[in-house]
Amino acid sequence: MKRVGLIGCGIVTIKAHLPALINDPTQSLDEPEFVITAICGIENDRLSYIKAKIPNVVIFTNYKEIINSNLCDCVLIATGEEYHLKIADYALKKGLYVLMEKPISINSDSIKEFIEANKTHLDKLQVAFNKRFYPGILKLQELQSSNEFDKIIGGNIYFFTQQGKKPGKAGILSNLIHLCDLVCYLFGTPTDVYAHFSKVLNDDKLGKTISASIMTSKGAVVSITFTSSSNWNLPYHEQIQILDNKKNHISIENNNKLKFTKYSDSKDSQTYLFEQSNSIFWNKDLLGYKTQITEFYKLVSERVTKPSVNIFEALDAHKLFERIFEFDYEEN
Repeated sequence: MKRVGLIGCGIVTIKAHLPALINDPTQSLDEPEFVITAICGIENDRLSYIKAKIPNVVIFTNYKEIINSNLCDCVLIATGEEYHLKIADYALKKGLYVLMEKPISINSDSIKEFIEANKTHLDKLQVAFNKRFYPGILKLQELQSSNEFDKIIGGNIYFFTQQGKKPGKAGILSNLIHLCDLVCYLFGTPTDVYAHFSKVLNDDKLGKTISASIMTSKGAVVSITFTSSSNWNLPYHEQIQILDNKKNHISIENNNKLKFTKYSDSKDSQTYLFEQSNSIFWNKDLLGYKTQITEFYKLVSERVTKPSVNIFEALDAHKLFERIFEFDYEEN
């Protein structure tokens, strides 16, 4: 058993991390076992909501107090991205393990400075790119491990969600950074990036559309088409298409459903469908958070020595985001 403190009580904490940590019949995490001992936030209604679910939890309103409380073996940081590195720096230097939400900062320069200042502590820091741990991505890894799917040479990623409120750069950062991480993770470190954006006209339900073509160090070519706002609750559609050097094709829909087309010849291909359906979670979209928490528990309990995902991988994703976003952005 390990004691975890939650710093930040926003929507991601309430709707994702909390149910991934709490043990009850509908939101179960059999193993690993974390116990939430303390929370830190400034919104009374959300603090009260968590207190009602976990009566013995201790409430703090200052991040230094929860870190110094001796109530936690580790902390989960889910504040605004402008505070992530400052809080992580303090927690790591106090000897705690840290799971930090993405995006980890507002710019890559601050990430580089953080890395330089925490060289001896980075093995205790894991970044929460949960989409790596969704069933579709895990199934892809399984197919690669069994040599069913060969070297990836290209693909594309499509993401769409309706606009619930006026989109802004910060909201786009919170969503697009996921895709940037998946590009680096699946296709390789970007070498050349060509990007543009457009405003979707005559349809108030859409936000900004961003597209990019990316070449990577592994020789793969991938394109991104992204239309989104900052509303986390809105329905979305995401599709990742991947091609290997033997013309085998994989399509992953909404992180969960994987369609594998094994190439034989132009007239005879075989298609296999994999879908994770029945889950112990009330919401199958939380499967990525469950696995991510499992990976963090392995780190905190010293079953593994390397965090998954580490901060250098997070820096690669942020640098790609900045390269895509080099065009001038105007609020309309």
